[in-house]
Amino acid sequence: LMGDITLLAFALKDWQQAHGACPPSLEALQPFPLKEVPREPLTGDPIAYETSGTSFRLTGNNDGTMWPEPYWISSR
Repeated sequence: LMGDITLLAFALKDWQQAHGACPPSLEALQPFPLKEVPREPLTGDPIAYETSGTSFRLTGNNDGTMWPEPYWISSR
């Protein structure tokens, strides 16, 4: 999982550098640099993505039972 999340975070940072802001959605990263957006491995649910434009947050199942903390938070 952390390998997928790390690749996703690097893809988001690359997009941010190229476009001056974070993408509006994870789907904007398809088909390049990501062939497909990784999914939560334990539940198969989509990974939640939030952005303020200058930072992003990736989280998994938000019911608090599996992943109570964000996977990755990035800011400038």
